[in-house]
Amino acid sequence: MIETVKRFLDKHGVHEVVETRIPLAPFTSLHCGGPADILIRPEYMASVPEIFRMGQILGLPITLLGNGTNVLIPDGGLRGVVVLTTALKRITVESEEITAECGVSVYNLCRTAAARGFKGIERLYGIPGTVGGAVLGNAGCFGSEISDTIVWVETLHENGRISLVSKEKAGFSYRSSNIGRTSRMITRVCFSMPEKADPELLRKTHQEYEERRRVTGHYRYPSAGSVFKKPVTDRKSRFFGMSAGELIELAGLKGVTQNGACIADYHANFIINPDYQAHFADILDLITLARRKVEENTGILLTCELRILQENGQPLDLP
Repeated sequence: MIETVKRFLDKHGVHEVVETRIPLAPFTSLHCGGPADILIRPEYMASVPEIFRMGQILGLPITLLGNGTNVLIPDGGLRGVVVLTTALKRITVESEEITAECGVSVYNLCRTAAARGFKGIERLYGIPGTVGGAVLGNAGCFGSEISDTIVWVETLHENGRISLVSKEKAGFSYRSSNIGRTSRMITRVCFSMPEKADPELLRKTHQEYEERRRVTGHYRYPSAGSVFKKPVTDRKSRFFGMSAGELIELAGLKGVTQNGACIADYHANFIINPDYQAHFADILDLITLARRKVEENTGILLTCELRILQENGQPLDLP
Protein backbone atom coordinates (compact mmCIF):
# COMPACT_ATOMS: atom_id res chain seq x y z
CA MET A 1 0.00 0.00 0.00
CA ILE A 2 2.78 2.46 0.80
CA GLU A 3 4.18 2.17 -2.74
CA THR A 4 0.72 2.94 -4.15
CA VAL A 5 0.51 6.01 -1.92
CA LYS A 6 3.98 7.19 -2.93
CA ARG A 7 3.25 6.72 -6.64
CA PHE A 8 -0.01 8.67 -6.35
CA LEU A 9 1.64 11.57 -4.51
CA ASP A 10 4.64 11.67 -6.86
CA LYS A 11 2.32 11.72 -9.85
CA HIS A 12 0.54 14.74 -8.41
CA GLY A 13 3.68 16.63 -7.51
CA VAL A 14 3.63 15.93 -3.77
CA HIS A 15 7.11 15.13 -2.49
CA GLU A 16 6.75 14.62 1.26
CA VAL A 17 8.12 12.10 3.75
CA VAL A 18 5.97 8.92 3.64
CA GLU A 19 6.71 6.13 6.14
CA THR A 20 5.02 2.91 7.22
CA ARG A 21 4.39 1.18 10.57
CA ILE A 22 5.74 4.12 12.59
CA PRO A 23 4.89 3.87 16.33
CA LEU A 24 2.71 6.79 17.40
CA ALA A 25 3.34 6.68 21.16
CA PRO A 26 6.39 9.01 20.87
CA PHE A 27 4.17 11.56 19.11
CA THR A 28 1.70 11.78 22.01
CA SER A 29 2.06 13.30 25.47
CA LEU A 30 0.55 10.16 27.03
CA HIS A 31 3.23 8.04 25.33
CA CYS A 32 0.59 5.46 24.48
CA GLY A 33 -0.56 4.02 21.16
CA GLY A 34 0.40 1.66 18.38
CA PRO A 35 1.73 2.30 14.86
CA ALA A 36 0.31 4.19 11.91
CA ASP A 37 -0.19 2.10 8.80
CA ILE A 38 1.20 5.07 6.86
CA LEU A 39 2.60 8.30 8.30
CA ILE A 40 3.00 11.44 6.17
CA ARG A 41 4.79 14.53 7.48
CA PRO A 42 3.96 17.36 5.05
CA GLU A 43 6.14 20.46 5.13
CA TYR A 44 4.05 22.42 2.64
CA MET A 45 0.39 23.28 3.02
CA ALA A 46 -0.08 22.93 -0.74
CA SER A 47 0.51 19.18 -0.35
CA VAL A 48 -2.37 18.66 2.06
CA PRO A 49 -5.36 18.85 -0.36
CA GLU A 50 -3.68 16.24 -2.57
CA ILE A 51 -3.16 13.96 0.44
CA PHE A 52 -6.87 14.14 1.22
CA ARG A 53 -7.74 13.56 -2.44
CA MET A 54 -5.44 10.52 -2.41
CA GLY A 55 -7.28 9.21 0.66
CA GLN A 56 -10.62 9.56 -1.11
CA ILE A 57 -9.48 7.88 -4.32
CA LEU A 58 -7.64 5.01 -2.62
CA GLY A 59 -10.27 4.56 0.09
CA LEU A 60 -7.88 5.26 2.96
CA PRO A 61 -9.05 6.95 6.17
CA ILE A 62 -6.99 10.00 7.12
CA THR A 63 -6.32 11.02 10.71
CA LEU A 64 -4.70 14.31 11.69
CA LEU A 65 -2.16 14.48 14.50
CA GLY A 66 -0.50 17.61 15.82
CA ASN A 67 1.51 17.55 19.05
CA GLY A 68 -0.66 14.68 20.31
CA THR A 69 -1.32 16.39 23.63
CA ASN A 70 -5.05 15.73 23.85
CA VAL A 71 -5.46 12.32 22.25
CA LEU A 72 -5.56 8.65 23.25
CA ILE A 73 -4.54 6.24 20.47
CA PRO A 74 -5.34 2.50 20.47
CA ASP A 75 -2.59 -0.03 21.08
CA GLY A 76 -3.33 -1.43 17.62
CA GLY A 77 -2.51 1.94 16.09
CA LEU A 78 -4.38 3.74 13.34
CA ARG A 79 -5.43 2.37 9.98
CA GLY A 80 -4.97 4.26 6.74
CA VAL A 81 -2.94 7.46 6.75
CA VAL A 82 -1.88 9.62 9.69
CA VAL A 83 -0.92 13.17 8.72
CA LEU A 84 1.49 14.74 11.21
CA THR A 85 1.01 18.50 10.98
CA THR A 86 3.91 19.75 13.11
CA ALA A 87 6.07 20.76 10.11
CA LEU A 88 3.30 23.11 8.89
CA LYS A 89 4.55 25.94 11.06
CA ARG A 90 4.78 29.14 9.05
CA ILE A 91 3.86 32.41 10.76
CA THR A 92 3.27 35.81 9.18
CA VAL A 93 2.82 39.10 11.02
CA GLU A 94 1.11 42.13 9.52
CA SER A 95 0.12 45.21 11.48
CA GLU A 96 -1.61 43.88 14.62
CA GLU A 97 -2.42 40.45 13.16
CA ILE A 98 -0.61 37.11 13.32
CA THR A 99 -1.51 34.35 10.85
CA ALA A 100 -0.29 30.90 11.85
CA GLU A 101 -0.39 27.54 10.11
CA CYS A 102 -2.03 24.67 11.97
CA GLY A 103 1.24 23.07 13.08
CA VAL A 104 2.58 26.14 14.87
CA SER A 105 2.93 25.39 18.58
CA VAL A 106 0.94 27.52 21.00
CA TYR A 107 4.27 28.22 22.69
CA ASN A 108 5.66 29.72 19.49
CA LEU A 109 2.48 31.68 18.80
CA CYS A 110 2.72 33.26 22.25
CA ARG A 111 6.43 33.99 21.85
CA THR A 112 5.83 35.63 18.46
CA ALA A 113 3.12 37.84 19.94
CA ALA A 114 5.25 38.80 22.95
CA ALA A 115 8.26 39.70 20.80
CA ARG A 116 6.10 42.29 19.02
CA GLY A 117 4.38 43.54 22.17
CA PHE A 118 1.01 42.01 21.21
CA LYS A 119 -1.15 41.48 24.29
CA GLY A 120 -4.04 39.04 24.56
CA ILE A 121 -2.77 35.44 24.49
CA GLU A 122 -0.05 35.48 27.13
CA ARG A 123 -2.09 33.37 29.59
CA LEU A 124 -2.12 30.53 27.05
CA TYR A 125 1.66 30.13 27.26
CA GLY A 126 2.38 26.61 28.42
CA ILE A 127 -0.48 24.93 26.54
CA PRO A 128 1.50 22.17 24.81
CA GLY A 129 -0.59 21.71 21.65
CA THR A 130 -0.57 23.15 18.15
CA VAL A 131 -2.71 25.99 16.82
CA GLY A 132 -4.89 23.59 14.81
CA GLY A 133 -5.80 21.37 17.73
CA ALA A 134 -6.08 24.25 20.18
CA VAL A 135 -8.50 26.16 17.95
CA LEU A 136 -10.56 23.06 17.13
CA GLY A 137 -11.13 22.43 20.85
CA ASN A 138 -11.03 26.11 21.88
CA ALA A 139 -8.23 25.43 24.34
CA GLY A 140 -7.86 27.72 27.30
CA CYS A 141 -6.53 28.24 30.78
CA PHE A 142 -6.43 30.83 33.55
CA GLY A 143 -9.54 32.61 32.26
CA SER A 144 -8.43 32.91 28.62
CA GLU A 145 -9.43 30.95 25.53
CA ILE A 146 -7.61 30.82 22.23
CA SER A 147 -10.76 32.01 20.46
CA ASP A 148 -10.60 35.35 22.30
CA THR A 149 -8.30 36.89 19.68
CA ILE A 150 -9.33 34.96 16.53
CA VAL A 151 -10.43 36.86 13.42
CA TRP A 152 -10.90 33.95 11.01
CA VAL A 153 -10.09 30.28 10.58
CA GLU A 154 -9.11 28.80 7.22
CA THR A 155 -10.40 25.26 6.78
CA LEU A 156 -10.02 22.45 4.27
CA HIS A 157 -12.94 20.28 3.18
CA GLU A 158 -12.71 16.62 2.18
CA ASN A 159 -13.02 17.56 -1.50
CA GLY A 160 -10.09 19.99 -1.28
CA ARG A 161 -12.17 23.17 -1.09
CA ILE A 162 -10.79 25.93 1.15
CA SER A 163 -13.13 28.07 3.28
CA LEU A 164 -12.66 31.07 5.54
CA VAL A 165 -14.77 30.86 8.68
CA SER A 166 -15.29 33.98 10.76
CA LYS A 167 -15.00 33.81 14.52
CA GLU A 168 -18.75 34.39 14.80
CA LYS A 169 -19.58 31.42 12.55
CA ALA A 170 -17.06 29.06 14.13
CA GLY A 171 -19.37 28.37 17.07
CA PHE A 172 -16.77 28.67 19.79
CA SER A 173 -17.86 27.64 23.27
CA TYR A 174 -16.18 26.12 26.31
CA ARG A 175 -13.57 23.65 24.97
CA SER A 176 -15.50 23.29 21.74
CA SER A 177 -16.19 24.68 18.26
CA ASN A 178 -18.31 23.77 15.25
CA ILE A 179 -15.33 23.69 12.88
CA GLY A 180 -14.83 19.92 12.85
CA ARG A 181 -18.49 19.38 11.95
CA THR A 182 -18.34 21.42 8.77
CA SER A 183 -14.77 20.86 7.52
CA ARG A 184 -11.98 18.31 7.63
CA MET A 185 -8.99 20.33 8.79
CA ILE A 186 -7.92 23.70 10.12
CA THR A 187 -5.11 24.95 7.88
CA ARG A 188 -4.44 28.52 9.06
CA VAL A 189 -5.74 30.87 11.74
CA CYS A 190 -5.62 34.67 11.92
CA PHE A 191 -5.35 36.35 15.33
CA SER A 192 -5.78 40.06 16.03
CA MET A 193 -4.13 41.70 19.06
CA PRO A 194 -4.53 45.48 18.92
CA GLU A 195 -3.66 45.96 22.60
CA LYS A 196 0.06 46.47 23.18
CA ALA A 197 2.37 45.86 26.12
CA ASP A 198 6.09 45.81 26.90
CA PRO A 199 7.57 42.62 25.40
CA GLU A 200 9.65 41.96 28.49
CA LEU A 201 6.57 42.16 30.73
CA LEU A 202 4.79 39.70 28.45
CA ARG A 203 7.72 37.28 28.65
CA LYS A 204 7.63 37.52 32.44
CA THR A 205 3.90 36.77 32.30
CA HIS A 206 4.74 33.65 30.26
CA GLN A 207 7.13 32.51 32.95
CA GLU A 208 4.54 33.11 35.69
CA TYR A 209 1.84 31.06 33.99
CA GLU A 210 4.26 28.31 33.01
CA GLU A 211 5.33 28.12 36.66
CA ARG A 212 1.70 27.84 37.75
CA ARG A 213 1.28 24.89 35.39
CA ARG A 214 4.48 23.31 36.69
CA VAL A 215 3.33 23.65 40.31
CA THR A 216 0.00 21.97 39.55
CA GLY A 217 1.86 19.03 38.00
CA HIS A 218 1.29 19.55 34.28
CA TYR A 219 4.85 18.52 33.42
CA ARG A 220 5.48 15.92 36.13
CA TYR A 221 4.55 12.71 34.27
CA PRO A 222 3.28 11.80 30.79
CA SER A 223 -0.37 12.82 30.56
CA ALA A 224 -2.81 14.58 28.29
CA GLY A 225 -3.62 17.26 30.84
CA SER A 226 -7.24 17.57 31.88
CA VAL A 227 -9.23 14.49 30.88
CA PHE A 228 -12.69 15.94 31.59
CA LYS A 229 -14.35 19.27 30.94
CA LYS A 230 -15.55 21.35 33.86
CA PRO A 231 -19.13 20.21 34.46
CA VAL A 232 -22.10 22.53 34.19
CA THR A 233 -24.16 22.25 37.37
CA ASP A 234 -27.27 23.89 38.75
CA ARG A 235 -26.60 26.87 41.02
CA LYS A 236 -28.71 25.21 43.69
CA SER A 237 -26.60 22.08 43.62
CA ARG A 238 -24.09 21.59 46.42
CA PHE A 239 -21.63 20.66 43.71
CA PHE A 240 -22.04 23.98 41.88
CA GLY A 241 -18.73 25.42 40.71
CA MET A 242 -16.73 22.30 41.46
CA SER A 243 -14.20 21.18 38.86
CA ALA A 244 -14.02 17.68 37.41
CA GLY A 245 -10.89 17.05 39.44
CA GLU A 246 -12.64 18.03 42.67
CA LEU A 247 -15.54 15.70 41.90
CA ILE A 248 -13.17 12.82 41.14
CA GLU A 249 -11.30 13.48 44.37
CA LEU A 250 -14.61 13.58 46.25
CA ALA A 251 -15.33 10.12 44.82
CA GLY A 252 -12.11 8.88 46.46
CA LEU A 253 -10.27 8.10 43.25
CA LYS A 254 -7.04 10.08 43.65
CA GLY A 255 -4.09 7.76 43.20
CA VAL A 256 -6.15 4.83 41.87
CA THR A 257 -4.17 2.74 39.39
CA GLN A 258 -4.99 0.40 36.54
CA ASN A 259 -1.88 -1.52 35.50
CA GLY A 260 0.43 1.21 34.12
CA ALA A 261 -2.09 4.07 34.29
CA CYS A 262 -2.92 6.16 37.34
CA ILE A 263 -5.32 8.92 38.38
CA ALA A 264 -2.76 11.43 39.63
CA ASP A 265 -2.61 11.89 43.37
CA TYR A 266 -1.75 15.57 42.87
CA HIS A 267 -4.46 16.43 40.30
CA ALA A 268 -7.44 14.09 40.00
CA ASN A 269 -8.34 15.28 36.50
CA PHE A 270 -5.02 13.98 35.17
CA ILE A 271 -4.51 10.35 34.16
CA ILE A 272 -0.78 9.73 34.03
CA ASN A 273 1.53 7.13 32.51
CA PRO A 274 4.44 7.41 34.97
CA ASP A 275 6.47 4.41 33.81
CA TYR A 276 5.50 4.54 30.11
CA GLN A 277 3.78 1.16 30.55
CA ALA A 278 0.10 2.15 30.30
CA HIS A 279 -2.06 0.70 27.56
CA PHE A 280 -5.11 2.15 25.84
CA ALA A 281 -7.43 -0.12 27.83
CA ASP A 282 -5.85 0.90 31.16
CA ILE A 283 -6.48 4.59 30.54
CA LEU A 284 -9.96 3.97 29.15
CA ASP A 285 -10.81 1.86 32.22
CA LEU A 286 -9.85 4.74 34.53
CA ILE A 287 -11.88 7.19 32.47
CA THR A 288 -14.89 4.86 32.69
CA LEU A 289 -14.36 4.36 36.43
CA ALA A 290 -14.14 8.10 37.12
CA ARG A 291 -17.31 8.82 35.15
CA ARG A 292 -19.23 6.03 36.85
CA LYS A 293 -18.14 6.86 40.40
CA VAL A 294 -18.74 10.59 40.00
CA GLU A 295 -22.19 9.96 38.56
CA GLU A 296 -23.05 7.57 41.41
CA ASN A 297 -21.77 10.08 43.95
CA THR A 298 -23.18 13.31 42.53
CA GLY A 299 -25.55 12.55 39.65
CA ILE A 300 -23.14 14.42 37.33
CA LEU A 301 -21.91 12.64 34.19
CA LEU A 302 -18.47 13.96 33.25
CA THR A 303 -17.72 14.81 29.62
CA CYS A 304 -14.34 13.95 28.13
CA GLU A 305 -12.07 16.71 26.93
CA LEU A 306 -9.58 14.05 25.81
CA ARG A 307 -10.06 12.76 22.25
CA ILE A 308 -10.26 8.96 22.34
CA LEU A 309 -9.68 7.45 18.90
CA GLN A 310 -10.68 4.13 17.41
CA GLU A 311 -8.37 2.31 15.00
CA ASN A 312 -10.21 3.85 12.02
CA GLY A 313 -9.35 7.31 13.38
CA GLN A 314 -12.93 8.10 14.36
CA PRO A 315 -13.60 9.36 17.90
CA LEU A 316 -14.93 6.88 20.41
CA ASP A 317 -18.23 8.14 21.82
CA LEU A 318 -18.59 7.23 25.48
CA PRO A 319 -22.09 6.33 26.66
